[in-house]
Amino acid sequence: MHIRPNLVANYIGTQRNGYIHTAISLSVDQRMAMDRFFSPQLLDEVRLLVLNDERASNPDFYPILRGMSIEDLPDSSTMAAITFAHCAVSHGPFSDALLLHELERSRSCGETGCDLVAQTNRFM
Repeated sequence: MHIRPNLVANYIGTQRNGYIHTAISLSVDQRMAMDRFFSPQLLDEVRLLVLNDERASNPDFYPILRGMSIEDLPDSSTMAAITFAHCAVSHGPFSDALLLHELERSRSCGETGCDLVAQTNRFM
């Protein structure tokens, strides 16, 4: 079963654009904890947002997938964090472990392009 990668890429882009305006740069402490793992350029580009009184929403193409009898879909509202290109959105404070994971997701998007990430995403 296959959905069009542009649906996933559009979802990533739309979510990123909605959150990026209130997201902030990594703190000095976060940068110091991560600088041995990631390039200064990536650490400069990534923005973080902790949602308060809000949960990330599931992609609007989920009904299409459910119509194809795909039921085991991740629930965005229960994830610790989600990275939309270079914008990591969390449902709670960023621990070093969570930040490391989300920065790796962001690096993957930067190295391969978000379209390729969308093509290899679990939604397909």
